[in-house]
Amino acid sequence: MHKDFQERRKGSLMMKEKQLNQHIDLKNGCLIYVRYRDHVLYHRMLPKNLRPQTRECVGWLVYECPDYIILAWDRDADSTALKGGNPKASGLILLRSDILGLKRIG
Repeated sequence: MHKDFQERRKGSLMMKEKQLNQHIDLKNGCLIYVRYRDHVLYHRMLPKNLRPQTRECVGWLVYECPDYIILAWDRDADSTALKGGNPKASGLILLRSDILGLKRIG
């Protein structure tokens, strides 16, 4: 039974990988929702009891390529309001292999 579960999971992960590696018609600046697996930092704990965490984020797509996406969740609303502009933003760079779901929401 355990082997059967592993085979089903492997097939499911391969299907997810194929779907995520296909080009999704997204344009830079569009609002997206991403569900992803995140790394976990641990200290003085039993590592066998830990696993990656599933997280979610909403933000603007800054860049995408076959390996990763760049997502900004906080950015200047009007960079012209600052003298000289301020292109700084906060966000995430996510490996496509860690993305569980990605969809355009705006």
